[in-house]
Amino acid sequence: MLLAILSAAAGLLAGCGAGAPSAPPAAPARQAAAVGPALPGTACGEVRTPSGKAAKVVASGKADCAQAVRVFTDYFTKVSPEAASGPVALGDWTCGSTPGDPVTICSTEDDRQVSATAAG
Repeated sequence: MLLAILSAAAGLLAGCGAGAPSAPPAAPARQAAAVGPALPGTACGEVRTPSGKAAKVVASGKADCAQAVRVFTDYFTKVSPEAASGPVALGDWTCGSTPGDPVTICSTEDDRQVSATAAG
């Protein structure tokens, strides 16, 4: 957010020069946000479950989409469908779901949380 504000201010100041060419515009804030904490419910794409179904990955809290996709790629690669209810530890992450529930949630002690919902 601060980066977007500073970029906008710099763009306004650059326009004040007499005939000086302006610098190309900064990247949109939404591109920068992809590497920072995600807003609750940020859709991050899909990964495949052990049964081959697509699971929609969502990040929230201090997690970003890259972390969310990586956690579920690791989780679904290492866990059999029978053991997928968890809890399963993956480094700093603890993942699990209720048997038969299509939603798997992974979280850390420092408020990162991601979820994946398998297609029914």
